[in-house]
Amino acid sequence: MPRHHPAVIFLLLPTLLLQADPPKLDALYPSGGERGETLEVKAIGTFGTWPPKVWTDHPDLSVVPKEKKGLLEIAVKADARIRPALIRIIDFNGSSQARTFVISQNREFLETESNNHRKRAQDLNVTRRGIVVNGILKRDDSDFFHIHLRKGQTLNAEVDGYSLGSMIDPFLSLLDPLGHEVALASDTHNLDPKLSYKAEVCGPHYLQLFAVSHPAATFIGYAGSDSSTYRLSLSLGNKRPKELEADFKEYELREANGSRLIPRQPASVEGFLSNGHEVDSYVFGAKKRQKLQFSVYAQSLGLITDPVFSLHRPSGILLKEQDIDPHLSRRRLYCSVGSHQRGALESACVGPIDHGFAHRLKGSDWFCIHHCSHCQYDFDSVLIVL
Repeated sequence: MPRHHPAVIFLLLPTLLLQADPPKLDALYPSGGERGETLEVKAIGTFGTWPPKVWTDHPDLSVVPKEKKGLLEIAVKADARIRPALIRIIDFNGSSQARTFVISQNREFLETESNNHRKRAQDLNVTRRGIVVNGILKRDDSDFFHIHLRKGQTLNAEVDGYSLGSMIDPFLSLLDPLGHEVALASDTHNLDPKLSYKAEVCGPHYLQLFAVSHPAATFIGYAGSDSSTYRLSLSLGNKRPKELEADFKEYELREANGSRLIPRQPASVEGFLSNGHEVDSYVFGAKKRQKLQFSVYAQSLGLITDPVFSLHRPSGILLKEQDIDPHLSRRRLYCSVGSHQRGALESACVGPIDHGFAHRLKGSDWFCIHHCSHCQYDFDSVLIVL
C-alpha cells in the first residue's frame, strides 16, 4: 500500500523592511566647556537606540555616552586647542546633524532658573578675563542677570545662539539700577547680538536676554524651545576689535562680472560670509610656472567656519578640491593645471578648520577665487591670503 506524505507548502510572504529614522541631535547643553574640564552634557533630541557611537572632529575631546539616555560625558584636555568642535550621534540607522561644542579658556557657568524676572536675576561676577554662561531660552522665556558695575566700567556682552544652530533671533537689553534701559542690541554679523556699555552710575545693572521667532512668525512674545541653547560671553574693559591687518577689504576691490579683482600679489583680503550659501569671488592674475599658495583664516580667528577649497575651470569643471589634512593646522593642496587656462578656487563652509592651498601654474592667465558658505549659520570676517 503506497505511503502518503503530507504536502508541505512553503508560503513566501514579502517582507517589508522598515528603516528607522537616524538619530536627531537638536542641541548640546551646555554648548561648551573650559579647558581641563570634564562635564555632563545633555544631548537634546530623539534617539532610537542608546548608547550610540559619537563622532567629533576635535582630537582633544573625549565624548562618551553615559548609561542614561541622552547624556554624554565630555572631557576636555587641559591643553586643548581653543576652537569650536563638531559632534555627531551615530547608530545603525544613520548619523545626526553635527552640533557645535565650543572649547574656551574662560570660566563656564550654567544659567540658574528661575531667572525670568529682574527681581530673580542670576548674580554674576564678571571679570576682565571674562566668563561664559550657558543657557536655554524656552518658549515665553526671558533670562535676567545681575551685574554690579562701577561708574566708568565697560561691560561687554555677546551671545552665540543662532550661530550654534538655535532657531531664534536673540536680543540683549541692559537696565540701569533704576530699571531704565540704557543699551539694546540685536543683530551683528548674523542674528546674534553684541553690546558694549560704559556705566554712567555705580550700582546693580540687569542684563536681559530674550528672543523672537526665527524665521519670523505671527506669534507675538518671547520665542524659544527646549533646544534653543545659547552662550553668553561677558567681560569688563575696553574690548578691541580683531585686527586682521589685511591689504584689502572685500568692498574696496573693483567688481566685474560678479567677481572682485585682486590687483597684485602677494595680497590679503578681509571678507565676510554673511549668509548661508553665499559665494564670494575674487579674480587675480598669474604668470606661467608661477607657484601660488592660498590660505583662508577663519577658525583661528575664533569663528565657527570650515573653508573648503576647490579649483574650477570657468566652465565649472572641478580640477581639484581640498578639505581636510589631519597633519596640518593650515591645510595645503598642491596641484597643476594645463597651460593658458582660467580657473576658480572655491571655499565652502562646513565647520571649524583653516585651510591653505598651493598651486603651480603651467600657463598664464587670470584665475578666480570663490569663497562660499554652505552652512545654515552666518559668520564673521575671514582673511584670504594670496
